[in-house]
Amino acid sequence: MRIDLINLISKQIPSAKSQFDNFDIGIYLDQLEIRNFQCILILPMNRGITIIELLVIAALIAIIGTAATPFLSNFILRNNYETTVDKVLSSLNKAQGYSMSGKDGVWGICLASGNKIRLYRGSCVIPDFSEDFDVPPSLTISGLSDTTFSPLRGEPSQALTIIVSTQIGSRTVTLNSAGMIDVN
Repeated sequence: MRIDLINLISKQIPSAKSQFDNFDIGIYLDQLEIRNFQCILILPMNRGITIIELLVIAALIAIIGTAATPFLSNFILRNNYETTVDKVLSSLNKAQGYSMSGKDGVWGICLASGNKIRLYRGSCVIPDFSEDFDVPPSLTISGLSDTTFSPLRGEPSQALTIIVSTQIGSRTVTLNSAGMIDVN
């Protein structure tokens, strides 16, 4: 049997024939058989992910997610805050611009029911046309009342001091009697 193994190995690895010519053939074959046996046992165990590795990965994902939550919530709050301030400004500018251009009547802005900023034509309660913007629940708007703009000069029916506030701060949008808008 050892000679058959020697011939088989000699055919596959030509340099191995010279190693079998010496006296230690039996020892070498025993070591070779042990090495092959170990390789067969080790290779299948390295072909997957153990449950310990999966648990470590899940724990790392949980730790990173927990650490990122405050930053993400602060980012969302700040984004909602900035978007709402921009929407108040754009609605004021749009209503004023539409009125000055003489576009189909009186245009105005108001805080409609359901905490919505409404740009409208006609009246706030029953508009001919309206664009509504939902204010996120984390924000409060005060000082925004039903205001229309004059057709030629774009002057508001009243001066406004609109305050948009949240946990991280507040901004004041001022509309004076001449129609100038200022943000602080």
